[in-house]
Amino acid sequence: MTQTRDVIISENTFTQNVKQNEGLPSPNVAQSSTATAQATVIYTESPNFEQTKETDPLADEILDDVNWENVSYNTRHALLIMADNIEGDGLREKRRIMEKIIPMGIRYVGTCVKRINNVTYIKIDFPTHEHMEKMATLFDTKNIKYEVNDYKKRSLTQNDRKNEIVVKDIPLETSQIDIEKHFSSYGDIETIRVKALNQWHTANITFKDTETASIFNNKWSDIVKKDSVRIYTAENFEENKNTRTEFCAKLCNLPRNTTGFDIDDFIKQQGGKTCFIPRHPESYNRLRYAYVCFEK
Repeated sequence: MTQTRDVIISENTFTQNVKQNEGLPSPNVAQSSTATAQATVIYTESPNFEQTKETDPLADEILDDVNWENVSYNTRHALLIMADNIEGDGLREKRRIMEKIIPMGIRYVGTCVKRINNVTYIKIDFPTHEHMEKMATLFDTKNIKYEVNDYKKRSLTQNDRKNEIVVKDIPLETSQIDIEKHFSSYGDIETIRVKALNQWHTANITFKDTETASIFNNKWSDIVKKDSVRIYTAENFEENKNTRTEFCAKLCNLPRNTTGFDIDDFIKQQGGKTCFIPRHPESYNRLRYAYVCFEK
């Protein structure tokens, strides 16, 4: 892609109608990667802690063996525009401007704010590669800088993740600032990305040095505020997910609203490496049991 000058995008950037756009040539852009989701089931032998469903929060749940099911998501084809190149006082206004300048005949799924390596973008999702190409062609004719959203693809193909850890089971009320403050006590943080997954936040934290991340080769969990979170090194994440839930016990009849902080010393005395207390799917109250995983 070649741009000749920077352009500040406003509502009046485009005046072309659909017929003028349809005959424009397609730029050389890459498709975004396909996302897949996996239905989560709790197993007795090796439980998955992403989601817990309870009819009676005071009773022990009955666990049944259920086969995994793969759910394929439709591919979203996205373009990224730097927020600094768009008029508007705030990110909400910048999103509105981008939505208004998409002309008739180009379909889009939606817009959102995306931060990559401390740079803020407005992301536009399109249902097909063809519609994304049409919008990219219009950007080219106006010398507007954009990027194809291949960040996820680059992340998946990245070989060196020695400085990165993945933190799971973070309660939704815990903010990114809280997470960053806590883990910066171990070392300097280069980047942090937080996303909501089912009932929890998951954080990808990259430290500036490998030594800091290596601390969590043997440290499987930590207490953030008053809740216990599981921690994995990103370099061998898939392997750790299996090995770190291989030996698991269920701790029942806890007092109401027991937190990970309350029983942390007891768990360590028993040799436990992680402690997960599920939440009620509706009230989000802590349930009266915990899953404790051991190294062996």
